[in-house]
Amino acid sequence: MTRNKQISEWQLDEWQDRFPELLQCDGFEPALLGLCEIKGRAACLAYDHEKCVNILMDRDGMSHEDAVEYMAFNVTDAWVGPHTPAFVESVEWV
Repeated sequence: MTRNKQISEWQLDEWQDRFPELLQCDGFEPALLGLCEIKGRAACLAYDHEKCVNILMDRDGMSHEDAVEYMAFNVTDAWVGPHTPAFVESVEWV
């Protein structure tokens, strides 16, 4: 799944008006996919995992392996409360 445009500031503002506790991942704005709502759970922002890896490689000069490891230990495994962001690993259907 490719996404060429970032989510607009007004859209983020609208989500944060509805859910003031939403947490953003600083530095991963281009990887933001949207809002995730599941009945019985707190809403959270959802990010494209592979785009986050690519951001780490481009921005911080990490190898793919290092970026994946960094994501696993410092981002996706971090619990920062009920609005902890979600990370989506997408696949291409053939």
